[in-house]
This record gives sequence, C-alpha cells and structure tokens, in this order.
Amino acid sequence: MNETLFFIIVIVGMTSMVAFFYITGKKALQIFHDPSAVKILYEEKGASGRANDSLLTKAGGASGVLHVVLTSEELWIKTGVLFGWIVKCYKLLNKIPRDQIVRTYKLNKRNVVVYFRDTKGKTKSVSLKLRNPDKFIELLGV
Repeated sequence: MNETLFFIIVIVGMTSMVAFFYITGKKALQIFHDPSAVKILYEEKGASGRANDSLLTKAGGASGVLHVVLTSEELWIKTGVLFGWIVKCYKLLNKIPRDQIVRTYKLNKRNVVVYFRDTKGKTKSVSLKLRNPDKFIELLGV
C-alpha cells in the first residue's frame, strides 16, 4: 500500500512539474513570430550562452539548448518550450531589433558577445557560444 501511494505521489508530482514547465514556457515564448513568416539569415540550434547582467545571470546560463535566429529585422535568442521560463529568468530570452544592436565581437574561437539596447535604452550584453561565429558576425553586420 505504501509503495503504491509513493508511486502515485511521484507520478502526480512529475506530471505537475512537466505541466508547469510547458505552460510557463509556452507563455514566455509568445513574443516570437512564426519562423516561416520571416526571412532567416542565420539559424543555429543547440547554442549555449549567458546574459552578462548580474552575477546570477553570469553564473547561470544555458548549455546546448538555445536557438539563435538572425532575421532581416531581429535577433532572436530562444529555446524549446520546456526550458522557456528558465531561460527567461536568466535573461536569455531575447527578441532584439537589429537597429538596437550596438556592437558584437568575437571573444575566442566559438564565443561571441552581443551588446544591445533594451526597451529602456540601457545597454546589455549576452555571450553566445556558436558553431559558426564568423558567419553570424558577418551577417549581423555590426
């Protein structure tokens, strides 16, 4: 009896966690358009990165779960539904108009730092680990 109750509690708990991750992640990702409706210049799934806002965001970050999309109008840094709310908490979920990107530079072989102005005009930055950072910087043109 105790084993059955424990099993039920574990299943209910895990189902609740997955539902929470899915619902909050779906809500966080609503800021992005349908990718088929925009012209994609560069796209990379499985990228890594971190925001450089604070010690918390520098210590945290995402490893291999970011989806970086460069369109003719914007830079999107997003992730899958289940990680959406976590990535948002660490300030990595971004939809940046290209005219708000101040500068980029290659930190080393695979890492790029992107500086941009947020909606309040404050300069922020994200560090991205990409497979082809040279192509990304070239297409970004900043």
